[in-house]
Amino acid sequence: MQEKTLLIGTYTTHTDSRGVYRLRIREGVALAPELVLEARDPSYLLRAQDALYWVDEALDEGEGRIGCAVRTGDTYAVRMRTGTHGVNPCHLARSPQGTWLAAANYTSGEIALLRKDTDGAWREAGVFPGRWSGLNPQRQEGPHAHFVAFCGEDTLLACDLGGDCLRRLTCRDGRWHEEAPALFFPAGSGPRHMVLRGELAYVLCELSCELITINYARGEVLSRVPMLFEPAAGTAAALRMSPSGELLASHRGADTISVFSLKNPASPALRAVIPCGGKGPRDFWPLADGSIVCACQESGDVTLVKPTPEGYRVVQRIALPAPVCVIEE
Repeated sequence: MQEKTLLIGTYTTHTDSRGVYRLRIREGVALAPELVLEARDPSYLLRAQDALYWVDEALDEGEGRIGCAVRTGDTYAVRMRTGTHGVNPCHLARSPQGTWLAAANYTSGEIALLRKDTDGAWREAGVFPGRWSGLNPQRQEGPHAHFVAFCGEDTLLACDLGGDCLRRLTCRDGRWHEEAPALFFPAGSGPRHMVLRGELAYVLCELSCELITINYARGEVLSRVPMLFEPAAGTAAALRMSPSGELLASHRGADTISVFSLKNPASPALRAVIPCGGKGPRDFWPLADGSIVCACQESGDVTLVKPTPEGYRVVQRIALPAPVCVIEE
């Protein structure tokens, strides 16, 4: 296995973490994390072209921020910071042609859009407040935008965990508009993360701990699949597509990674549930050899889980306070 480098975002408020770390995996062994960018609460990272973007969730303060940095040698140098017009941004997306940035403000519920001008600066292009609450009085007392994804340059989809819905925004003549109606999910499900595949959207629901497949173009729910073989207390966290074409989802409580087969794309099937080796797997990254790198927020470590003839096995635990995001560098 060639060397693989990952970037790990961490919470820095009330922890000893300092920002974004690089994790090198060399010959199947993870090396000690290296600090590559000092940043406050970079809870979501996005690599786009030659830049690294992140959300500053600002756990102890008001408005959150978006940052942009470029690589200079082994570290990153900050080039831009700007506000998200909301509280606790937790997710970020960039459009395919690089014109737009979108951020999901979790606590206050807004979706914020930025446009890249000809001078290279990012400027506000629209702020769209959430409008709905949900069944769960502790988690759905109001709108909670949790995930944004562009499907083309002029369409944005956004999961609202608080409102149990998928919001759709479109751009016409350079101006963004929110389309009505939103696509609503089963009450109390709490849509959190999403993977797009053509007109299908696979939506991981945090509160009901299930994977819901929809045709977002037609507004149809196609299937609902629990993410565990046996119910367990806890919440769903992250959803990613593996290099082999399966869907993987993390569960905080069972502390596992669920594996879904997509042999029938409209109806995923739960194939396996893998222990992650740590507590509170907030995010993870699947590697080409079948290994999984898990950011375990609650136990304060990053785990390396590998497939063996006897099943998946935890082969390493690397200490790192409050890891919450993993991406490929």
